[in-house]
Amino acid sequence: MAWGFAHNLTNRLCVFISTSLFLPVFRLLNDDRLKILGHDETTVAVLRLFEVLPDHPMITLALATKRLKANRITALRAIYALEKAKVLYEITGKSRNRVYAYHKYLVVEDTELMDPA
Repeated sequence: MAWGFAHNLTNRLCVFISTSLFLPVFRLLNDDRLKILGHDETTVAVLRLFEVLPDHPMITLALATKRLKANRITALRAIYALEKAKVLYEITGKSRNRVYAYHKYLVVEDTELMDPA
């Protein structure tokens, strides 16, 4: 009986910790998703690319093309739409082989993992 109580308490504690650690990340994703849904240039490809960003917060055109299973033009338009929505930012300053970052996600994720309190 005592083991069951301790096991239940441990499970509740784990759920509480994981929820408090990742709640800011979930809020950011939800807020940005709503912003994208209200944006004029949103297409299905834009939404699909946004859903890839938590797993790949730094993305290139080649990776976007591969993840979307689309041609380069479709992937580039999705990247540009996310840039206009202020979700993605180009970080290389180059005209070729650009890298785009979901900067707010990287900052929130890093902050939460480094300082969960």
